[in-house]
Amino acid sequence: MYMIDRGVAIIRPRQPFVDWINGLPDADMKVNLEDVRSDCLVVLISPFVSEADAMEEIAELYEDIFKTELTDWCPEQKWWPAKRDLETFRQWFDIEVHALVADPFDEEIRKEPY
Repeated sequence: MYMIDRGVAIIRPRQPFVDWINGLPDADMKVNLEDVRSDCLVVLISPFVSEADAMEEIAELYEDIFKTELTDWCPEQKWWPAKRDLETFRQWFDIEVHALVADPFDEEIRKEPY
C-alpha cells in the first residue's frame, strides 16, 4: 500500500441541493437526501496540516466542484441556479476533509478530463 501526497474532500449534498434537483422541469422521479448522499463526489486536494487549510483550498476550487455537481444532475445550464457563490455552495454541501490517502494498487492512476 502506498500513501499518496494528497488529501481528500468528500462533498455531501444538503437539502437545498435536493430541493433544486426535485424542482427541475424534467424531474420525473423525486429524490431524497439519503439518495443523493449515498454516493458522493470525492475530490483530491493538496496535502494539508489543518482543516482550515483544506477549507481554504476548497474555497478556491468550489466553482469547479459546484459545476460538477450541477452537471451530474442537470447538463442544461439554463436550469442551474443563478446564485452559485461560495456562500450558496456551503449552504448546499457539507464538506468532509481527510489528510491521509492510501493507494493499494501498483498501476498508475488514469486521468480523464471531465
